[in-house]
Amino acid sequence: MKGDSISLTSLLAFYGAVLSSFGFGWSVYRDLQDRPRLKIGMGIRRIVQSPDGKWYQVQPDMPIEGASKNLFLVVNVTNTGRRPVKWMGWGGKWKKKEPGGGAFIIQPIALPTMLKDGDSCSEFTDDLKAASANVKELFIYDSTGKNWYLSRRALKKLKGECHMFQQALQQASRGCKVIRRQKDKQDYVMNFPADTALNSMVHACEEGGYKMLSNQTIDTPEDKDCKSTTIITVEPK
Repeated sequence: MKGDSISLTSLLAFYGAVLSSFGFGWSVYRDLQDRPRLKIGMGIRRIVQSPDGKWYQVQPDMPIEGASKNLFLVVNVTNTGRRPVKWMGWGGKWKKKEPGGGAFIIQPIALPTMLKDGDSCSEFTDDLKAASANVKELFIYDSTGKNWYLSRRALKKLKGECHMFQQALQQASRGCKVIRRQKDKQDYVMNFPADTALNSMVHACEEGGYKMLSNQTIDTPEDKDCKSTTIITVEPK
């Protein structure tokens, strides 16, 4: 009987310890879930307006009609916690100090704004220097003064995207140079979009009473403004 009594007492004590541990664990879990939490993402995007007047962000390399030619740095913030958070602004820090100092603030568009449980909001800027190689940190900040940082991995990816899309935009924006050349006359230089057909260039050079004798196109990869130069030799008709 004594042995049975000890066993029952031990069992009850163990059961109480389990319940106590479970209760403590649940309290910790509940407290963690009850804290404010924000999910932050940033990317390089183009902006497009839908027929209903709403603005959307799209990948820069997606052929969407009406999408902006300019690139934007976009930040998307979602409240994944149970506490409301008032988003006040966003900014960052430089690796090497810029003329304005060691940190910077990005001009907001629709901030401040209150984010309740599950709410999300986006901000954007056309100042892509905020995603350049000299950026050390990017963050948003709330009404309590707390900074919510973009992760290092996400920042590295963002800076890579920024450089890649800027290079692609620069290449796409390069035009072509056309030189109308006539014996004993000064060259006449014209600039055209990169996708201009040769016959259109020839037509432009023949205006004013000229006819083409020959043409030559030279690629100019070192020229930041023109991808090629076409020399069209003419003479009066």
